[in-house]
Amino acid sequence: MMTDVPRGYYQVSAQTNSLTAIQKLVRYVIAPPASLIYWQLAHKSDMPGLSDHMSVVRMGIELLAHRSGLSLKQIYLMLFAPLVSTRYFEFNFAMQSPGFSSATKCLDVSSPRFLQMLMMRQMNSLHMDLVNPDAADLEETHQLIDALRLNTHCQLHAHTLEETKFSSNSFDLITSISVVEHIPMIKPAIQKMWGLLKPGGRLILTVPCAAKAEAQYLSTNQFNVLTTDKTGYTFFQLIFDEQQLHENIYAVAGQPTRVAIYGEKQPGFLQRQLHQRWNAGHTYPFWREPYMMSREFRFYDHVSALPGEGVIGLEFVKP
Repeated sequence: MMTDVPRGYYQVSAQTNSLTAIQKLVRYVIAPPASLIYWQLAHKSDMPGLSDHMSVVRMGIELLAHRSGLSLKQIYLMLFAPLVSTRYFEFNFAMQSPGFSSATKCLDVSSPRFLQMLMMRQMNSLHMDLVNPDAADLEETHQLIDALRLNTHCQLHAHTLEETKFSSNSFDLITSISVVEHIPMIKPAIQKMWGLLKPGGRLILTVPCAAKAEAQYLSTNQFNVLTTDKTGYTFFQLIFDEQQLHENIYAVAGQPTRVAIYGEKQPGFLQRQLHQRWNAGHTYPFWREPYMMSREFRFYDHVSALPGEGVIGLEFVKP
């Protein structure tokens, strides 16, 4: 655990709100035109990840047309909430990797499932091992894989990274998007991934960052994997600064071969938006996300230049 990092404690309301039948109908009517309008507005500002957004939407349309058996809620999310917040940047960073063209065996550590689907559909020769200790979340991934007929491209593992039994030097690509910050013991997790990577293989990570590090604790247990402490709060994530990046990641993998930093223009915006989404639950207007990100975020050259929180994309090549 990061004992020397300042802690921040955040109160998050449980998502108890639900929609009436009329509210659901209104959302289904509003969502298609609103999603298209906000996507077009974001497109005018050269927003990253918009092509990935549309790729997930096309998957949703395909599944809807083929009566895949997925729930209407699952299809709705693909059509109108395919990416949220910094996922636009993170998906774009991952999908731009020069290692994708030659990768045949990939390990993904609990990245958002839509990224996994995009990777498998783009690279027909790619086999993925998907590791996720959240059994309920993994089951939803399994349903989507079945619906998209990607079963031959992957194998699912309901384990933590530490529990996996893969051999060293097994993978030529390892991806972990917005995950390692949620692991209390980060450096051992990076060491595990680095050991599983073949020489010449690539490790792609994204983690939240800021000029000053913070270990964030929430009043709710978001993933039901970690134990709530005696204060009633649960460790949520580490916001990395330069020191934490060096101590936990660069000390293991060396300097990255590719880096990009995407952060909020005004400090505090990301936290307000994140808690608004959690607290609003089903009533949150997801279709606004791309336009909101295009207005409130931009690229930075250094983590120390961030006025608030951001996300850093890192790619490493193993010697």
